[in-house]
Amino acid sequence: MKIDVSTESLARVLETLGDIYRVNPQLLRPNDKLKDFFDLDSWSLGIGTEKLNKWLAEVGFTDVNPTPTTILDLVLLLEDRKLQSSTSLPLSN
Repeated sequence: MKIDVSTESLARVLETLGDIYRVNPQLLRPNDKLKDFFDLDSWSLGIGTEKLNKWLAEVGFTDVNPTPTTILDLVLLLEDRKLQSSTSLPLSN
């Protein structure tokens, strides 16, 4: 199955995850499981996961349902959020 996402969104998520978890973003793949990052992070007192949750809140995700399981899921959430914000109409007075 082919899923189209913008290169910008994919790069943003890969760079953010790489920075947060101190991993070379070029080594990350869209089908990598986020659980693997959480497990890796348990060795460093959860600091990376705290940073990820903070970043998610900054980009507008305070309650994510369903919870993303892969990097691609996270990219798709970001794309969906961007689409929703660009198509929503402002409330009139």
